[in-house]
Amino acid sequence: MIDSCRISTNLSPFIKRCDRFVTAGYNQEVSLEEAILSAGKISGLDGLEFLYPVQFTEPEKVKEIMTEVGLKTSCVQVDIFGDQSWKFGSLASSDKTIRTRAIEISQRCMDIAADLGAFRILLWLGQDGYDYLFQIDYRSAWDNLVHSLHEIASYRLDVNVSIEYKIREPRTHSHIGNMGTALYAIMDAGLPNMGVVIDTGHSLMAYENLAEMATIALRRKALHAFHLNDCYRYADDDLVMGTVHTWEFVELLYWMKQEKFSGWWTLDTYPYREDGIKVIEESLRMFNSLHKIAQILEPEKIAQWQQKNDALAALEYVRSMSLK
Repeated sequence: MIDSCRISTNLSPFIKRCDRFVTAGYNQEVSLEEAILSAGKISGLDGLEFLYPVQFTEPEKVKEIMTEVGLKTSCVQVDIFGDQSWKFGSLASSDKTIRTRAIEISQRCMDIAADLGAFRILLWLGQDGYDYLFQIDYRSAWDNLVHSLHEIASYRLDVNVSIEYKIREPRTHSHIGNMGTALYAIMDAGLPNMGVVIDTGHSLMAYENLAEMATIALRRKALHAFHLNDCYRYADDDLVMGTVHTWEFVELLYWMKQEKFSGWWTLDTYPYREDGIKVIEESLRMFNSLHKIAQILEPEKIAQWQQKNDALAALEYVRSMSLK
């Protein structure tokens, strides 16, 4: 654990990784147990996030191994994007049978998340969108999406439903592509257990400012967690956090300290060619280093410059406190 922050990771660094160019994968296949045991050896990790039902179908087995390694389940993500049946959408699909199946899988995942002690599921609606103009009826697609979200969230109010937005990919346009549409979908669905996960790479792709989006979501009491990674804004590179947009992460951590954010910070890297364990270790070191900078910044000093809109004075102070 780093200070008071709870840090988890997904399993991508520990399992077989492939892309459309090397479909056989860049490394060897390992079992779920082997992946969890590898994660359990890394100092500084508090939890793991799982993908259901792709990575597991037996929660009792997962619970047993997690207890053995001393990690908590931070969240369970629902896979309603990775199968060909979802190619034209899941929760927003024009096919009622498809929507019903996606809702049922999500509700089942809520039971599993509760059983694992996470009490939160994650919805990344990667296939809910479109590729061409005139391809869909935007009105019915949004209505289907909101109705589906309501059906899922109302199933168990004791389990949070987190929406992870992304501007594009795999579709050229996603229905929930930025913080604004995510908060609007939550407002439309109208249930208190719904919120947002800010994937920092996705937010950067949407040309958002991380700290600004996080504080806006907190104003709506809708910020559940973060997925931490970095990118060059053009694509979802899933690099080690802070390696490209260092100062954006410092500002984010500074404001989350002021707001007393207590949710999970989940490492969401996808190291195709790099050693996965080393990537997680470097991500933890990077988080720790940037968090230390954010901790020593004095809010009273920054506030006086913000009141005057004196960007240079504020930036000079941040630089002087971090670059010795």
